[in-house]
Amino acid sequence: MRVQIGDGFFASLEGVCGMLFTVLYVLRVIAAPYDRRAGFSRMGYLTSFFGTADMFAFLPFYLEWYWAACGISYDFALPRFLRLLRVLQWEHYTEAFTLIDDVFRASKDTLIATSFLALIIWVGSAYGFYLLDRGNPALGGAFDNIPSSLYFTAIFLSGEWGQVDFSPLGQVLACCLVVAGIGLYSIPVGALFDAFAEVLEGKEKEKEKED
Repeated sequence: MRVQIGDGFFASLEGVCGMLFTVLYVLRVIAAPYDRRAGFSRMGYLTSFFGTADMFAFLPFYLEWYWAACGISYDFALPRFLRLLRVLQWEHYTEAFTLIDDVFRASKDTLIATSFLALIIWVGSAYGFYLLDRGNPALGGAFDNIPSSLYFTAIFLSGEWGQVDFSPLGQVLACCLVVAGIGLYSIPVGALFDAFAEVLEGKEKEKEKED
């Protein structure tokens, strides 16, 4: 009986929250042309990170309603996970979240450039391992095809080495990949820290001007 009461209460609460977040989303879309942070554009808001986060705040509610109405069998884990993204709604009310948003905007170009560099190193290294260690029996066929090579190289870039019995030239490539991986992680981290310091300094100057 308690479970049924609890389920009914939380289902009603979910419905109220879903409708509330929907109304807020629609209002923010309408007001986007007057919002500096949205680039004075509705499309700017819709394609922004927090515009997407606002959409995910109510999307799970409608997904569950649609799947239930159509009688579709599905795993509840996905919509329940998406509900966690509602914590990003705090950005509209908490200055700390606003600072994080500003930091990512300030370092956007560096992050994009690093992402392209990471993609080039990932694909290039995967192809290198494919050429150098294809058919190596000690690796259990890890680099016998490009998809498998891409998979293991992605793991290598994260700092985990599931395979280490490379050929001599493969070992050279692995050492180069270690150095490249360290650089790929240090560049965005450094950019984010610099941007965070600049954003904080800018906020302090704004407060001084207001005072």
